[in-house]
Amino acid sequence: MNAGRNSIGAAGLLLAYSCMAFPDAIGVVAARLRLDGIASSLVFAWFALFAIPSGILCDRFGSRRVAVFALGGTLPAFALLAVCGDFRYAAAAGLAFAGVANVALQVSLPSRAVELFGVSRQAGVLTLGLFAKTLFAMAIPFVIAAFAHAGDWRLFFPAFGAVFAAAAALMWFGGGESSCPKRGSSSLAGVIEVAHDVPTALAALSFAVGVIADVAFNLSVPDAVQLRFAMGDAAVGTVYAVLFGVKLPVTLLGAWFFARCDARRFFPASIAIAALGAFALIMVEGFVAYLVGVALFAAGYANVYGFVYAVAAPRHPSGKAASVAALLTMSIAGGALASPLIAAMSRLGARSAEVLSVAATAVILLLAALAKRLSGRCA
Repeated sequence: MNAGRNSIGAAGLLLAYSCMAFPDAIGVVAARLRLDGIASSLVFAWFALFAIPSGILCDRFGSRRVAVFALGGTLPAFALLAVCGDFRYAAAAGLAFAGVANVALQVSLPSRAVELFGVSRQAGVLTLGLFAKTLFAMAIPFVIAAFAHAGDWRLFFPAFGAVFAAAAALMWFGGGESSCPKRGSSSLAGVIEVAHDVPTALAALSFAVGVIADVAFNLSVPDAVQLRFAMGDAAVGTVYAVLFGVKLPVTLLGAWFFARCDARRFFPASIAIAALGAFALIMVEGFVAYLVGVALFAAGYANVYGFVYAVAAPRHPSGKAASVAALLTMSIAGGALASPLIAAMSRLGARSAEVLSVAATAVILLLAALAKRLSGRCA
């Protein structure tokens, strides 16, 4: 009986990770909602505010309940997005609700994986979950394009909402957590304490800047394809297919790599590859060359979280693991700055989002080199 319920729980966990693909498609959704100027802020700002409270809720009510609540809470958001029409405030509210729910999923799902599979198998399960998430992210642009071709692209929201509902149901009926260890919530004081360590703070800042670069690129894709290359939805989907198609094997390689090597020394090299790709995004004129730049950008950024974790985690005792994870999760809020920075840089020309990707990647390259140097010196 328990084995059957755990199998249901495992299916719910993987489907819940797939649901986390929604922010990865923010560029496509924002362009169609005409919210590209504020979209990243609406989705990502909540990481700074709700990462720690989500961990506390997991301790008090259990990660399963928090995940189910987050999945179910996204359904009204999708309803708003599906019917909002040209009402920008309703669309903005829908993205905001979806962003808050995504924070709760980011925090609750790793501890749910421990409850179902134990600590020893957590890394493998999370890698599989991120694999499922990336597959969904690859599919979203094509699904939206298919619904648009059929007459109404907003049908994507009830369709994706059905996936959220199925994940919530499987999660709810997929086994209990009473005998499992709690997550160990992190307080704001604990986060501030670990952030006092300079290499750890640089690692968190690197991750925040990396998220800015990634989101800025994501927002740039529809305009780049439609305006620069005069191509349509299929080409937009192709760009995302290359982006996530490259991230899939590189992320899996990273999971193997981090288990065997000191990843800190390779952090700057990885970001240098991303910088080369980002530079190509603004320099090339042909679509095929643009896709090569996308592939390099994806390969360089695929394992940023693993690199920053490799810098930060070894510098603190195991009792501070939750605080380190909370600090890095809060750093995802950096994505909220992408839209305002793009708007501020719009005077530089039509490619301001791509220019921001280059600038942010150059900054993270410097931060990565400094973090690697200091972490090696002070370890």
